[in-house]
Amino acid sequence: GIAISDTGLTWIAEAGDGSLRDAQSIFDQVISYGGATIADGDIETLLGLTDRRFVLDLSRAIVARDAARCLKIVEEGYFAGLDMKVFYQMLLVHFRNLLMTKIAGDAPGLIEVSDADLAHLKALAGEVSRETLQRLLDILLAEEEAVRRSRDPRINLEAALVRMAYLEPLLPIDVILDRMEGIERRLTGAPAASREGRPAASPAYDGPAPPAARAVREPAAPAAGPERREDLSAPDPAPDDWEGFKAFVRQTSFPLGSKIEKGRLLDRSGNEIKIAMPKEYAFLLGPEEKKRLEEIARAFFRLDSLRVRIEIVANNGPAAAANGNGSARNGKNGDLKRQALDHPLVKKALDVFPGAMIQEVIIRNSDG
Repeated sequence: GIAISDTGLTWIAEAGDGSLRDAQSIFDQVISYGGATIADGDIETLLGLTDRRFVLDLSRAIVARDAARCLKIVEEGYFAGLDMKVFYQMLLVHFRNLLMTKIAGDAPGLIEVSDADLAHLKALAGEVSRETLQRLLDILLAEEEAVRRSRDPRINLEAALVRMAYLEPLLPIDVILDRMEGIERRLTGAPAASREGRPAASPAYDGPAPPAARAVREPAAPAAGPERREDLSAPDPAPDDWEGFKAFVRQTSFPLGSKIEKGRLLDRSGNEIKIAMPKEYAFLLGPEEKKRLEEIARAFFRLDSLRVRIEIVANNGPAAAANGNGSARNGKNGDLKRQALDHPLVKKALDVFPGAMIQEVIIRNSDG
C-alpha cells in the first residue's frame, strides 16, 4: 500500500484545482518520486510548496515583532528562487485567513485549508487581537499595487514587513475602557464597578469641604444621606460668590470644573442656582454632570437641598459679531464640535483624568 498523510492528499487535491484527472496525474508523479512511503517534504518539493514554509515562518516572526528575523527569511527565500510577487500574494492570503480565523473560527466556506494549516492559523491568531490582524492586512493591501508594478519587489516587501513588525499592538476598546475604569477607581478610591459599568455604591457627596468649612469636619454619620460639612463659627459663602464656587468645583472635580468654566452666575436665591452657559458648551452638562454639580453646590453653600438650573445663552461677544456673515458655517462647525466633545470616549477621558482639559477642537476642511 501507499503511505501518505491527509495533509499531503490535501495538497495534491489543491494542485489538481478541481480536476480529478489532474489530481490523479499528480498523485502518480508523487508515487514515482517518493515511493511507497511519501513524506510531506517530498510533496512540497515536487509541487513547489516550499514557499509555504517561508510564509509560515514569516507570519510567526511578524506576530513576534521580530523585524530582523523577517528580513532574514526574505533573504533566504530570495536566494532559494522564490518569485517575490507570487510570494507577496501568498502572504496576503495567509493574513486574510488569519483574520477570518480570528473572526469566525472554523466556519465552513470562509477558509479552505487543511486541518493542519487550520490548527496553525488558530494558534497564531490566538496570540494577537482582531484589531492588530486587521491593521497588518491593511498594510499588505496598501502595498499590493506597488509590489505588482515594482522592478524590485523585494524592497517593497521588506519595507512592508518592517512596518508590520514594528506596528504597536492595538487593544480592543473594551480592554481600554476596563483599564481606564481601573485607573479611575485607584485615583478616586471608588468601589469596583458593577457589570453595567456603574459604581456599586456611591455617597451623595465625597469631595472636600467648602472654604469656610475646612477647619472643622464632622465624623461620618452612619445614617444615609448627604454628609454635612460645617464650621458654625464661619460665615456662609456669599450667594453670588461665583469665582469661589468655580474654584471649589475644580478642587472637588477638576473635569466638572473645566466644563463650567465658560458659564456665569445668573442668580442664586433660595434653594436654586441659575447658571448661564454658552450654547457651544451647554451640552457638556448632561444629567449626570448636573446631578454631581448639585451635590457640590449643596456642600459649598451648606444647604440641605439645592437645585441647579442651566440656561443656554447665545455667545454675543465681539468675535461672534465679526463673523456674522458666516453664521451658517459657524453653526455647522459648532455642531461638529459638539458631536466631537460629546463622544463617549472623550467624556470618559475627561472624567477619568482629573487634569484633562479640552483646549481646542479643530474642524478639518473637507473642501481642500
